[in-house]
Amino acid sequence: MDSPSASILQQLRSLHPDDFEAFVAEIWEHDGYNTTVKGGSGDRGIDVIAERDNLVSERLLIQAKRYAESNTVGSPEVQQYASLVHQQDAANAAVIVTTSSFTTQAAELAEQHGLNLIDGDRLVEIIDSNELESLVDEYASGDHADAAPGATERPNPEPATQAAGSQFSIELVALRSEAEIDRYTDGVYTETHDNPNANRIAAFFNIENLGGHIKLKGHRSFTFKSTDGYDYKVSPESTGGLRFSMPGSWRSSIDLSHGQTQNVVTISTEIPAGVTIDRIEFDGGDDHFTFELTPETKATLREKTLDLDV
Repeated sequence: MDSPSASILQQLRSLHPDDFEAFVAEIWEHDGYNTTVKGGSGDRGIDVIAERDNLVSERLLIQAKRYAESNTVGSPEVQQYASLVHQQDAANAAVIVTTSSFTTQAAELAEQHGLNLIDGDRLVEIIDSNELESLVDEYASGDHADAAPGATERPNPEPATQAAGSQFSIELVALRSEAEIDRYTDGVYTETHDNPNANRIAAFFNIENLGGHIKLKGHRSFTFKSTDGYDYKVSPESTGGLRFSMPGSWRSSIDLSHGQTQNVVTISTEIPAGVTIDRIEFDGGDDHFTFELTPETKATLREKTLDLDV
């Protein structure tokens, strides 16, 4: 039987990321703060702003990471958030709240930068001490006014965690596997492989350049992450990041000018049978995104109808 703490974390991890941000805001509301949920692709890493005026004015910047237990928050994510916080005016403190945990290196880096970390266990303690269990139930059931019922009905069920100072807006819009890959990629492997797409995953993204000129190299940028601790890079045969908005436009790099949007498909190397992929990471140097893949998210993304000109 699950412990009460495990049950609470399971409920929180089932929330849509937007709902988790709203829930985190309510925790601070309960403590006397006025909160603003930023959210969306333009939040640039700050999810909630909490403010109050007592003897002195307080302004807290909060990042909410609704992660699976196995998806720990590492030092690169802490560094990115710290860099963002240092650019803000009139911020008294910064907090990262997660339903998972922090690596030792992340905790050490947070201490150096004066960031406050709240992991899943500490979050449960806060919920318990403030008697907010019923609020968790409301969000998990979709009964709360700020909760969006049926997260799987949303068009983008698992948006990326956007890095501080990022120049990208990037959305994972669909997943396909094995034989389905050929249907949407015009048989990119068929000339060189007898069974080209066995145990592979194709991930379809929409990418928008928010500033400057950017050149993407897909085979260096995307990694399929597994629960067994192994990483599966993009298949060299798929040439990495591939445009799919025009027939015959497969290429390993893509140039985007400011304001341009591009559709991209990237295909994994062969994944051993029985291995579960639980997230996809994009690393573009200063731009880092994590796409968490819960079973519900995978089902939704695989059912999505793609109207692609390929």
